[in-house]
Formats: sequence, C-alpha cells, structure tokens
Amino acid sequence: MEPERDLPPKPNVSQVLAAEKQAKNQEKTEEKCEYCNSKNTMRYGCRKIKNGVRQTYFCNVCKRKFSVGGCFKRHKLTREMVAEICDLYFRNFSLRAISAHFRDFRDMRISPVTVLGIIRKAVGKIKSFTDTLVPEVGTVWGIDETMYLCRDLESRYAWNYNAIDLDTRFLLSQQFALTRSEEDTVAFLSKAKHYAGSGPVLILSDSMNVYPKAISRVFKFDRPRHVKSNGLEGKSNNNKIERYHGSLKDRLKPMRGFGRFRTSAFLLHGSGIYYNFVRTHLAIGKTPAEAAKIQLPEGKNKWLALLELADSPVCADLKPESAV
Repeated sequence: MEPERDLPPKPNVSQVLAAEKQAKNQEKTEEKCEYCNSKNTMRYGCRKIKNGVRQTYFCNVCKRKFSVGGCFKRHKLTREMVAEICDLYFRNFSLRAISAHFRDFRDMRISPVTVLGIIRKAVGKIKSFTDTLVPEVGTVWGIDETMYLCRDLESRYAWNYNAIDLDTRFLLSQQFALTRSEEDTVAFLSKAKHYAGSGPVLILSDSMNVYPKAISRVFKFDRPRHVKSNGLEGKSNNNKIERYHGSLKDRLKPMRGFGRFRTSAFLLHGSGIYYNFVRTHLAIGKTPAEAAKIQLPEGKNKWLALLELADSPVCADLKPESAV
C-alpha cells in the first residue's frame, strides 16, 4: 500500500477570481491620465452608471483616479450613444424622433431638450478640434451665400456664406450674417484664407456686387482671378456649392427655419462637420476630409472617432496624415 502523499490545498474559487481581477487591474494601459497626461496608468475597477459600467483608471504618477469619456464622462450616456445621437440628427431625424428611437430600441427615456443639449455640446467640442486641422486643398474655390428663415429677427431672414474647394469638395469657411455687406463678406473670405493657409488662383461666385471689392481687399497680394457664374447650365457654373446648399436646406426644411439667430450656428457648424468628415461624397467616393489628406482612425463610426480625437489631450498637435 502506497504511503499517502501530501496534496496541495485546493484553491479557493473566490481567491482565484480576486487574484485574476487584481492582475487585470494592474495591467499597464495606453490611457493617458487626464490630470498629468502620463501613460503610467492601470485599470482600477469599474464605476456603475445608469446604462452600464464605465472603466476607472488609476495614475501611478499623480495618484489620482479618472475615467474615460471626455466631456460626457459624467453623463449617463456613453460616448457611443452621443455619436449615435449626432448621426441621427444630421441625417434629418427630429429631436422627438431621436427621443422615440432611444425609448423603443434602448429602453431609455431622454427628453428632446436633453438631446438638443447633447448635440450642442458635441458639435462645439468637435469643432474646436477640426479647427486645428490644416487641409490640403486645391487652387479653385467656389463661394456663395444662401438665405434661411430666422423667426426672431425683424427681417425674418439671415444669410449663410460658404466657401468650398472645388477639387476636394472640402468646406473651408462658414459665416453667419444679418446682411450681405462688404464687411461681412471680407470677414468670411478672411476666415477661409486663414483655414486653407493660402489664397486660391481662381474664385467662382455669383454676381453679388460686393464680391469683387471684398476679394481685392482680402487677396490683395495673391490676386486670384474672379469669375462670375453664368447660371446652372452655363460653362462657368457654381453647381458644386449649390449642391451643398441643397443638402443644408434638406435639413432645415422639416425645421421650418430657426427660432433664434444665436442658436442657428451650432446646427450649421454641425452640418459642416457632417459634410466634411462623416458623409461619403458620391462624386469623389470618399469624404472631403479624406480627399484633403486628413485621415481619421479606420472604422465606420466617424462621429465616434471625432469625439475621441476631440477629447484627446494632444488633439491640438494633430496634423494632416497623422490624425490617427
């Protein structure tokens, strides 16, 4: 009969699970500390929120805890839900339709007013990031203005100037004004020149009488050639920017214009972000940002990529071809 051997004690299941959890939490991560910008961080458990859990991290340098989520980290919605709300809104869903969508498909009750506040916050955050990018655009620009209803104004209407690079279809500048004066046009063209980094060789516009004076003031050293369009079917037409105005009015039509002039900017800025970075342009087979050599991280959810880049502490240092 063989002598009994001393068998090792059986592991306690709870102890094994606790050890695995501790080892996982102590793994080094690539998340940067939001306080000291250090990469010496580790997972530090999860924080329960209304619609799930959110990962918490610990910084080994400043000894502080933080969670990832950017400007929405203290909100009950995740960053993916914020991206979904933005995408639905700029695909012409109304605020009440978005609220009903989350109620029916996610069993979440979000008021239309909350949806509007989320979109405003997200658009403002993303715009502060996209303004730091420098697109590689061509030398032919199209400029035009369109009128939209604004019910709180005495005149009932306001003007939206837009400038587009005709090679990449990239929207360079937007200007919101109460009139079509020379000073408003100069401010609009100056913004486009600053964003593009240089002036064009040719500018295509309609026959508004303030354009020649404004162009000569802003581009007095570049001296671009100014061509006035001769209708939709003419050889020198401005159809490409008119097509953008058509897309913009498709969004404004169900809204029946704006209620207030000061709140119109966020929607027009958001429409510009959707046009430049999210929506694939059918004529060129890519987004205008991709045509202008601004590459976002690979993936189908471009709103989510923009939110993540806008929340990054190094977003101001991103340059074309290196936005990943």
